[in-house]
Amino acid sequence: MTLSTNALFPNAFQRVHEVVTRILAEARDGSNLDRRDTNRVPFFKPLEIRPVNSPGPRISAFSRDISADGIGLLHIMPLACGEVIVRIPSRFRKAYELRVRIEWCQDCGEGWYMSGGRMLDVAEASSTPLRG
Repeated sequence: MTLSTNALFPNAFQRVHEVVTRILAEARDGSNLDRRDTNRVPFFKPLEIRPVNSPGPRISAFSRDISADGIGLLHIMPLACGEVIVRIPSRFRKAYELRVRIEWCQDCGEGWYMSGGRMLDVAEASSTPLRG
């Protein structure tokens, strides 16, 4: 015999719903701090960050969101503000490489960092036109 979640935890759905509603309200309330010029699209994908003109370390990261103006990143080490190359893999062509200026980096706990970057240009390695 299997007991339903509701039988094991009465009112669990209502409690979870209330907490999630509060979490989303806090996220909306913080959105007025967003200084972006354009809306970003949620875009979760693994990528690589590397220095522009030095053989420095390549950092594995994830994108959080993206627009023609900027990109949100999630990674496991702090990034200094300044210019980097963000390499985004593609299933259909050579990886996209973008010149990005990291504008901010924030510790978000447990060894994770979030950062935001402004798009500057397409890196030369990615400047070949797409065929379609």
